[in-house]
Amino acid sequence: AGARYVAVRPGPLLEGFGQVIVPTGVIVVDRAQPGQAAEAHLVARFEPVQIGDQLVPIDPSPAGAGRPSAVSGGAETFVLWMKSEPVLPSLQSYVVVAAAPGMKAGDQISLYRPRRMSPYGVLLPESEIAVAQIVRVTAQGATALLIDQSYAGIEQGTHARVTAKMP
Repeated sequence: AGARYVAVRPGPLLEGFGQVIVPTGVIVVDRAQPGQAAEAHLVARFEPVQIGDQLVPIDPSPAGAGRPSAVSGGAETFVLWMKSEPVLPSLQSYVVVAAAPGMKAGDQISLYRPRRMSPYGVLLPESEIAVAQIVRVTAQGATALLIDQSYAGIEQGTHARVTAKMP
């Protein structure tokens, strides 16, 4: 009783990275007795939760973990996929990025446009597009929630780097 699970279903297959798993809801177990079916209820719904959705245990957040601390020269990554392929992803949108060495839940990444030359021959500086917080990490990729955004333009392939690490 009290265990929390996220209900998920398979999403698209990202060639060379793996299967995206789309969360549909959060389930909390009310009663669990040996030899009997468990009773649970839905506490959050992101999409219709259906028979056949799988349950994945939710990792407990470490007690007193604190807040992420700024780092320089963090690991580089890039956006692999965005839920529903929005034209203008915004705050509270989820993105999947390629896994980066040492990345863990709670870390923050900055999505950015690298320095580039304009069609008119002017060097455009690097510019931060958004900040996202890592919520889940696997060997192939990580899911991040957009928590701050300065500009539009997040799309598949957008550059990102770890800019704050959890203690």
